[in-house]
Amino acid sequence: TRFWRDPRDRLLRSMFAVIFLPDYAGMAFDAIIRVVYRRITSHRLLLEWETAADAHRRARSRQLQFILSRLWIPAACVLLFVVVAAHGTAAMVAAAPFLLLWALFPVAVMVINRPAKSWRGGTLTADDRRFLRAVARRTWRYFDDFVGPQTSWLPPDNIQETPTRQIFMRTSPTNIGLSMLATVAANDFGYITIDDLVERNLRTLETLTRLERFEGHLLNWYDLSTLEPLRPRYVSAVDSGNLLASLWTFETSCDELAARPLLDDAALRGIADTLRMFRQIAPNQKEAERPLAFLRLEGLTRGNPANLEEIILRIRAARQLAQDLLLHYRGQETDPRAYWAQQISKQVAAWNGVIDKYLRPVEILMSPPAQLMSLGEATHESRREALAATFSLRNIAIEGIAGLVP
Repeated sequence: TRFWRDPRDRLLRSMFAVIFLPDYAGMAFDAIIRVVYRRITSHRLLLEWETAADAHRRARSRQLQFILSRLWIPAACVLLFVVVAAHGTAAMVAAAPFLLLWALFPVAVMVINRPAKSWRGGTLTADDRRFLRAVARRTWRYFDDFVGPQTSWLPPDNIQETPTRQIFMRTSPTNIGLSMLATVAANDFGYITIDDLVERNLRTLETLTRLERFEGHLLNWYDLSTLEPLRPRYVSAVDSGNLLASLWTFETSCDELAARPLLDDAALRGIADTLRMFRQIAPNQKEAERPLAFLRLEGLTRGNPANLEEIILRIRAARQLAQDLLLHYRGQETDPRAYWAQQISKQVAAWNGVIDKYLRPVEILMSPPAQLMSLGEATHESRREALAATFSLRNIAIEGIAGLVP
């Protein structure tokens, strides 16, 4: 069951870490000897390295040879057991579990190198989907909270939670590229609108024009407070490659975003994810004790809307409820629910902004004036076409919306 899965996995990881400890120690000792010899004596092969793909390919074809080369581990365990046993029963009892695990090293290698069971398809369960979306929402919180004007719209490399909360004000090309892709994912999940995505990334790109470069390459670390490179100044092939891959992916995403609906059910699912974050703060709280606005917002995000009209109606209905929920926690900034109430209000307001900016014609057609309804069947057909059309940036700006333009 799910309840036992996490403790079981942690126990297995810990056990395998102990089993492989002698091998790790052997590899570290080998590396130390090689470095000392090459730096002091031979001065050769200083940049020798092997890719993970090459190592994996070589290991698969040389498993037996690898096990035979590590037979010294169980042999050493036997020798150590004899030595420890000579020091009395207490020492032998204390050492026996470790020696037994180390002696099982060849068996452990064969177990973890068995071919993985092939996945034959299937779908994620509802619980799995909720779990993954919760992870996505918490992940987006990092970029939403820490990427802004205070960092010149560049992502800080990391934050420290304990013993004191601290933001490390430095960034790299890899951080920047993945931060841009995070906005694309956030839009896919319904956490931000396309306007938010564009605005955030335009500000990021504007900052990039002000950073010092070397032959076109961004340097590897910048101070977010001053935008000055950190010393020593250097270009990283890995980070430059990561940034290039991110920008290529971002370019493709922008083409797709232009053709996607400006508003669809992803907006409601995104609001539902944030509502779930709010609920998880006090999962055992009685329903009657929860704010009524929160319960009504949950109701609005349940079920699949039939069409764009229903999505708009739900988003409009959520506007006042989100404000009521925010007011409920006014003055309670230390309550973590106040944070999520603010996020719910921000998301609902952003999607209402999309309706105001791009989809007012749809709202008018949803409740057309009597004069329009009296214009005949052709007008009714145009109205139906318009309501069924895809309201994307490309259609609005270039191709036109069926039923609204000749």
